[in-house]
Amino acid sequence: MLFATLEADIDGRGPVQGHAAELLVPKWFDKNPTSDHEDDRRGLESAAKSAFECISARAGRGGAPIFDLWLEAQREFVDTDDPGSIPPLVRMFGLALVERCLIDAACRATGSTFSEALQ
Repeated sequence: MLFATLEADIDGRGPVQGHAAELLVPKWFDKNPTSDHEDDRRGLESAAKSAFECISARAGRGGAPIFDLWLEAQREFVDTDDPGSIPPLVRMFGLALVERCLIDAACRATGSTFSEALQ
């Protein structure tokens, strides 16, 4: 199980923590038959760490809406064709974990449930 926490300033409301968690299921994201469960776990953890670093680097510049930060991270981190890097679906796992933390932070900052935020 991987637990993630980030801190974000949502609409100038000050720092708010967002949380997410995910099972690290072997072979679910990386279908490489030659890797073992430990390799798969390390790959998912690495993707999550890299995705958090990618979004943090963008957020440090300040001023951009969250969606713009996410879109930049998506283009750089997930939509790359670098064959030597983490497989695309594993990279998407990492970015999705960041997304869920951001959604949780936004809901906490506004006092909304997820359902209310969607509406």
